[in-house]
Order: sequence, then structure tokens, then C-alpha cells
Amino acid sequence: MPNSVVGILVPARTVELVFNFIKHRGIDKQMEEIVNDAIIYWLNNAAWKAELYGKSDVTNLTKQGYNWKNIFLPHGTKIRMKYMTEFYYAEVVDDKIIHNNKPTSPSDFTFRVTGTSRNAWRDISIQFPGEFGWKSADELRKEVKVKRNNVTGKSEKIWRDYIIDSLNQRPYIRHRSEVLKDVKKSASLDGKNIPDTFEQTIQQSFERDCKDSDVYTGEQPALFCFPTGKGSGDWGLIIENVQAYIKNKTNSQV
Repeated sequence: MPNSVVGILVPARTVELVFNFIKHRGIDKQMEEIVNDAIIYWLNNAAWKAELYGKSDVTNLTKQGYNWKNIFLPHGTKIRMKYMTEFYYAEVVDDKIIHNNKPTSPSDFTFRVTGTSRNAWRDISIQFPGEFGWKSADELRKEVKVKRNNVTGKSEKIWRDYIIDSLNQRPYIRHRSEVLKDVKKSASLDGKNIPDTFEQTIQQSFERDCKDSDVYTGEQPALFCFPTGKGSGDWGLIIENVQAYIKNKTNSQV
């Protein structure tokens, strides 16, 4: 029935939102056309975006994403680049960046769009899931760098601060092995002595400030947690307590 049409029940609130959107944007299309376009878009994307048809594991998706140097792009992050007068888009799906249904990387994405080698940090903008605004990748990179260096002065850093630096980026959860690797690298760059009992030292430092640990006394607000349960190997931040800790450390140095 190629030329037939059928009626579909849509919540009135959804229709209102669509109507206000096309009115605000000045889109010259009928409601029927937009609904049809939305269904076609769903069909084109559902094959590689399982959450569109209810097959996603929400818990796993919140931990999935793409690590771009020191920036973590969680599942669902939108990536945009303007070239000439057009905008081009990609999206983080699970742990990959997808453009035109194919995996890519930030630098490869800019090359696909322009056909030339580009500075991806300069040309790409990022929109995190649940957010409306866009930020340049270079701006985000600078923010992360400031955040990582803002805990204390290098000469005063203790192991707790290095752990915070490693975890203090979206989604604020990392595996223990990644934290250990990150802490050792950062501490080495700072010229800090790495003890023979390094892993045990970092584990003890983490557990002293971890609300789920048996050795946590509760005398100070907990900074860390086991977000997916003891024994999983995942370490996480209690972000509001960490923010207060960073603020207090910064003020004490002024």
C-alpha cells in the first residue's frame, strides 16, 4: 500500500512540543512530513543504536564511551564540525565514534568531512548527553587540564590527590588498574618517588577515604566509593564531597 496513509496516536504533549519547535525554528514542513521523517530516521538508526528499540542495558551504557586523550565522551555524546556552510555530525555509540554508520576517530572524522588533515581539537564541538549547549573540544581539554591541576600545588600533592585527578572526569568511574596506571604516570612526571609497595599504597589511600571500605572511619566526608560494588574493581568519586575538598585545599593555599 505505497500511497495509503494510516492514523497513529501520539500524545498531545508530544505534538505540542513538535509544533512549538517547528514554529520557533521557522521550519516549512507539515506535521505529517515531520512525523514521517522521524520514523524514517528511527529505522535508519535503530539497527546500530540498540537503545532505540529497548534492548540497551542502561547501567552498562552509563559506563561506556570513547576516551579521547584526557577527555571522556560518554555513550550518546554528539560531535559536530562546521565546514564551509554546513554542519557535520557524529555520535558516540558504546565505545566508538560513529559517522555515516562507520566507526571513526576525531581526526579521521575531520578528514572525512574536509578531505584534508585538520586540528580536531580546534574544529570539533561536543554536546554531552542531556545537555543542550555545545563546547569546543579545545575548551573542554583546557577545562580538564585545569581541573586535574587544581587540587593542590605539585609539591604538596599526596596520593589521595592523584587518585582524585585520575577519577575527576566523566563519568567519574574508572577501573582500579586504570587509576593505578594513571597515578603512577602523573606522579612520575611530578618527580614523586614511586615506592616498591606502590599498588598497596594507593589501595590503602583509596580505602581510607572510601565510604564502602571496611577501614573508613567516617571522621571526614568520604571522597570515594565502589560504584558497582566491592570486588568489581571499579573505583568512583563522590563528586559533591570531592568538590568541597578541592575548594578547601585551594582556599588553604591562598
